[in-house]
Amino acid sequence: MHKHRIVTVIDKEDSSTGIEIRETKFGKPIKGILFNKNQAPIIHVAHSTGIPTPEGTLCAFAATLTYMGECHKVVEAATRDKDALWCEMLAVLVALNDLPLGVGFPLVFSANSDLIDPFAMNLVDAWNDNGWRTEVGEQMHNGELWQKLYKLDNELGIGWGKADTALVKKAKDLADEFLRKSEEKRTEVALSA
Repeated sequence: MHKHRIVTVIDKEDSSTGIEIRETKFGKPIKGILFNKNQAPIIHVAHSTGIPTPEGTLCAFAATLTYMGECHKVVEAATRDKDALWCEMLAVLVALNDLPLGVGFPLVFSANSDLIDPFAMNLVDAWNDNGWRTEVGEQMHNGELWQKLYKLDNELGIGWGKADTALVKKAKDLADEFLRKSEEKRTEVALSA
């Protein structure tokens, strides 16, 4: 069984922020290390869901990559035919693809438990062992993306962290703005038709 790294942000008394990383086995922490947040590439992902329409619900997503104190927008996009989890998974994959070579293991933060918990609770190991099928033998929802994330987790030793909304604010703001612009474009098209 692969050990998954679970990440917690620690606000220390001297007002600096560090990151605690715990490796887990069978969902229980087995060891932890604490280091400064500038020592690893940090990916923040977020999504924003629009108002349902007859064409479907628009879901925008964004990711930022911070390394050595510099924050970059990696991706922002919107889709009507996928759910929020799919959007955040794709954002993580795009951000991981943008990592500079040899930077150490990346940390991924999301406020979406559906993205973080499967690594924290080692569910992805069970899914992998079961051929990416549910307990009743059905194909996993978003199975192809889960497989890609699982492979990268094994290769890169990703740290997965549940974030409050303040921690992923920049990515959330990007997703909100992209959603607003996308809905305006749809409205403009609808009004001119």
